[in-house]
Amino acid sequence: MNRTVMFLLAAALTVCPALAGDALQPGLIGRYYQMGGSLQDFPTLPAGQKPDVERVDKDINFASTLAAFPGTKLVDNFYVNWTGVIRIPKDGNYTFYLESDDGSRLFIDGKQVVDHSGLHDMTEMSGRAELKAGDHELKVEFFDAEEEAGCILSWEPAGQTKELVPAAVLFHASSSSAPAKTPPGFTALFNGQDLAGWRGGDTFDHRKLLALPAEQRAAQIAKWTETMKAHWTVENDELVNDGKGAYATTEKDYGDFELLLEYKTVAKADSGIYLRGCPQVQIWDSMEKEKFPLGADKGSGGLWNNSPGAPGKDPLVLADKPFGEWNTVRVIMVGARVTVWLNEKLVVDNALLENYYDRKTPVPSKGPVQLQTHGGEIRWRNLCLREIGAEEANQMLWHAKPGSGLRTGREISAEEKGQALAQDGFKSVFNGRDFTGWAGPTNEYQVVDGAIQCRPGKGGTIYTTDEYSDFIVRLEIKLPHGGNNGLAIRYPGHGVTAYDGMCEIQVLDDNYEQATGEKIDPRQAHGSAYGMVAAARGYQRPIGEWNYEEVTIKGSTIKVELNGTMILDTDLSKVDMANVMDHSAHPGKDRTSGSFGFAGHNDPVAFRNILIKKL
Repeated sequence: MNRTVMFLLAAALTVCPALAGDALQPGLIGRYYQMGGSLQDFPTLPAGQKPDVERVDKDINFASTLAAFPGTKLVDNFYVNWTGVIRIPKDGNYTFYLESDDGSRLFIDGKQVVDHSGLHDMTEMSGRAELKAGDHELKVEFFDAEEEAGCILSWEPAGQTKELVPAAVLFHASSSSAPAKTPPGFTALFNGQDLAGWRGGDTFDHRKLLALPAEQRAAQIAKWTETMKAHWTVENDELVNDGKGAYATTEKDYGDFELLLEYKTVAKADSGIYLRGCPQVQIWDSMEKEKFPLGADKGSGGLWNNSPGAPGKDPLVLADKPFGEWNTVRVIMVGARVTVWLNEKLVVDNALLENYYDRKTPVPSKGPVQLQTHGGEIRWRNLCLREIGAEEANQMLWHAKPGSGLRTGREISAEEKGQALAQDGFKSVFNGRDFTGWAGPTNEYQVVDGAIQCRPGKGGTIYTTDEYSDFIVRLEIKLPHGGNNGLAIRYPGHGVTAYDGMCEIQVLDDNYEQATGEKIDPRQAHGSAYGMVAAARGYQRPIGEWNYEEVTIKGSTIKVELNGTMILDTDLSKVDMANVMDHSAHPGKDRTSGSFGFAGHNDPVAFRNILIKKL
C-alpha cells in the first residue's frame, strides 16, 4: 500500500551563505551504522560510534530490497544519515517526498520538513517548505528494522512535476569533516570522536555540589551523565544535542581562561554557556517574537542571568548569524569579569558575571564550563580553552579599556606594557624608589624591587601627604604566609586607621588561620571593612604571586574588587554599630576625607603600582 501524507512548513527557510562559501563537492555524505538489537525507531548513536560505511552518494534513490542495502553488507537493523547541501534554483514553495521502508525524515536548515517515522512498508510522506534561492543545509535520516529496506527522496518544485531530487543540486562541503587546528596555547575540550573529558550537569550550584559527601556527589554526577549521554552524540567532529537531557559539563574546573568555540542551532532553540558552573552566555533565537519581552530580539552573547539593567545582561550589538550558519564565540573570564565576542563583534565588555545561585556572593573562583541545552538541536565544534596565569590576568585587568573588553597579553602592545600605568585620570602616588609624597613612620618600611614593603617586625601607618575624599585606588599586593596589613582609608594622620580613619580595608593571607593557628572573625578577612563588614573569601592568588586590587570609595560606600571579583560592596552608613566586632567604637567611620596609606602590622607585605583617581 502506498500512502501520502502532507506536512506544511509554514516558515520560509532562508539561504545559507556560509555553506555556499565552502568548497562544495557533488553528492551527499552517507554514514551507515549497523545497530545492535531490534530497531523500533530512530536510534540514539552511542558517543564515539563510528559508521560501518562512510561514502558519497550522488542522490537518495534506493528501491526497496530484501538483499543487502546497495553497496553495503547491511541487511537488518541499520541506520543511515545523509548530510550536505541542497541548491535551490529559485525562490518558491517546494514539496518534498520521502518514500521508505522503514522510517525516514528530512530536515532543511535544521527544521523538520518530512516526518515518516515508525515501522512500515515502502510508503510515502511529504512536506512543503518555502525556500529562498541558494544553498541550504540538508539532512535525511533513515532506519530499517527487518526484511525489506529502501529510501527515495523526491521533490516537486512550484509549477513543475514530481521527480527524484537530482544529483545536480546535491553537494557536500569538502572541508566540513576537517577539524580546525587548536590554536597555540589552547587545549581542545572536545576531541571530535567521543565524550571523553565531559560529564553530565545541570543548573546546580557548583559550591553545593562540591560540599556534598563524596558518595552522594558521585551518584548525582552519574545520574546527570546517564541522561547526558542519552541525548548527546558525535557526528562528523561535531558535538550534537537534540534539545533534551543534562548539560555537557567539563570534568575539569577552570579559574581564569579564554574559551573559543563554534555553535549552530535551529529556530526556537534556547541554549547557553555556563562559566564556572554559573549561567550564562545566552544563545537563543533572535527572531522568536514570543521571547522579545525577555530580550531575544537583542541577540545572543549577553550575560542574560545578570540583574535587569546590569552591565553585560544585554549584548551590545545583534551579532547572530542566520540559522544553518556556524557562529563563533570567544569568551575571556578573569575573576568574575567577562568579555564576549560573537562572530568577532564585542557583545559583552568586561562585565561582572553575577552569581545566579546567590547574588550576595561572587561566582566561584573555579568551576566547569557547561553547554546548556533545551528547546531544539544545537551543534558545537572546535571547542578549546586556554588557562590564564596570574601575571597575565593582572595585566589584563590593568589595561582593560571601555570598548575593547579584556585583552590577552598578546593583544596588549609592548608600548602599552612599557608605559606608566597611570591612565584615565589615575595618578601614581609612589615613584618606585623612595617615600617622596609619604608621611608617617616611613623608616619602618623599605622599597624592594619597586615595591613598598613593611620591614619584618616593624609597623605603623604610613600615608600620602595628599588627602582624598571620593576616590579609586588600584594597586598590586603580595602576601607572605600569614601576612597581615591593611589599606588606610581617609586616614587623619594619627591614631589607629581601623577606628580613627573611615576604616581599614584588611589585607590578610586568606589562609591566615592555617598559617598561624589563630582564629579570626569573618570581618577580619582580606578585603573586609575591618571589624564592621566581612568580605567574600577565596579569591586571593597563591602566596608569592601578585594580587590586583581596586578599591572605590564614594561617600559612605566601599567596593573592593580583588583579581577581578567584587568581594565587598557595602555602605558603612547602614552598619549596625551595636553589632560590630568587639562592640568597638569607630569614631572616624563618617569622615569625608583623609589620606590613603598602609597600616603595617609587622609582616613583609608588599605593595606596588599604586594609582589613585579622584572622583
